[in-house]
Amino acid sequence: MATRKAIVRPGIVWFRGSDLRIYDHEPLLEAATAHGGHVIPLFCFDPRQVGLAAKTRCGQFPKCGIHRTRFLLESIKDLRQALQKLGSDLVVRTGPPEDIIPEIAGIVNAAAVYTQEE
Repeated sequence: MATRKAIVRPGIVWFRGSDLRIYDHEPLLEAATAHGGHVIPLFCFDPRQVGLAAKTRCGQFPKCGIHRTRFLLESIKDLRQALQKLGSDLVVRTGPPEDIIPEIAGIVNAAAVYTQEE
């Protein structure tokens, strides 16, 4: 009698702006362990945090200036390269995470979403 292999649904690891590394990343390790290595790494450019519309609380100053934006882009590039060395990749989307994450989760039939607390 043939044995059936269980289908493992992936976990999404949402990388946020302040934690763009794989070394010592607890949610990444937790997701990889729980989902047999089937992990979808995700980064969302939230327009409320990055871009022309992102302003400080008083509304006068950009929330993410040119130097911070450059650093963020370089960090995302480094994260993508680190994930590719492990045989994965980084899904990058623009939009509010509360819209993007459920959309991606539905497409890949994800079982859970993991992230670091800010």
